[in-house]
Amino acid sequence: MNSPLISIIVPIYNVEKYLDKCIDSIVNQTYKNLEIILVDDGSNDKSSYICDEWGKKDKRIIVVHKLNGGLSDARNVGLDIAKGEYISFIDSDDFVSIKFIEKLYEYMIITNSDLIQCTYQKVHEKYTESINCIDINVSTYETIISLQMLIKEEKFNQVVWNKLYKREILVGMRFEFGRLNEDEFFTYQVFAKCKRITFINIPLYFYLIRTGSIMNKNFSLHRLDGLEAKFRRYNFLKQSYLELAIIDKKNLIFYIVYCYQKILKIKDNKQKKIGKQIIKNYFRDVMKDSTPIESNFKESIWIALMKLSIEWTATLRNILRINIE
Repeated sequence: MNSPLISIIVPIYNVEKYLDKCIDSIVNQTYKNLEIILVDDGSNDKSSYICDEWGKKDKRIIVVHKLNGGLSDARNVGLDIAKGEYISFIDSDDFVSIKFIEKLYEYMIITNSDLIQCTYQKVHEKYTESINCIDINVSTYETIISLQMLIKEEKFNQVVWNKLYKREILVGMRFEFGRLNEDEFFTYQVFAKCKRITFINIPLYFYLIRTGSIMNKNFSLHRLDGLEAKFRRYNFLKQSYLELAIIDKKNLIFYIVYCYQKILKIKDNKQKKIGKQIIKNYFRDVMKDSTPIESNFKESIWIALMKLSIEWTATLRNILRINIE
């Protein structure tokens, strides 16, 4: 039986230092029937040239050059042209095990899943792969349990790049243009479309820790996109999975106060004032609805303090160094 075509979408922007290692790990996959889509998002370093050179060496590679539109836009372009029965995303400064696709596809078929996720390992630039693929624990879950685990961040996580998807569940899905935390707007909606989701406990994806990346920058108002994503997820769950919304409401409330803690540390007073008001609006909207909150005694005390004054509560949590990174 022929192996199905699997599309790998790689959004690329100014990563000349890391790009060869990323693409090399993809073209050398033990699973060979690949469509490798390199989306150059208007790079102004040597990334564009590197993409073209790889395109000359491997006929499976499709290179797309476009004006800069951001990570979400680049991924959407890849989705628009992908022809594979299965789709995966890999970020261009990361790299993967040579068995990344083979193992994800193998266990997706065995478990008859719509989506499968492996674990990932944070690495630094000189790291080379050293992975034992023999002892793999495999767990498969139905929709509601998978969503619940995603909400609680138990096994499953919001990122899109350590997963393999059936093409059909991504039909109609788009990444939100111009957003940070774009994966958080996307992943819960995909999980809701899946009947079965599988987790394998082996790190086949290597996430590069580098200075200057988006996630390593200081907190700014733009980072409140993550709060908007969580707020939308909560409203989605209220409509479709009320029992999960009860769980998610507590998570959202504590993320709100976490954001307020971060806003208090911004030095720009104008930005700080704007941020405070945005967060207070979210807190007001969440607390005024009738969905119950599932919380223990300690959490209930914190929530009661937030109702009295979210600013005072955030200040106290900063002093006590609670959830401070």
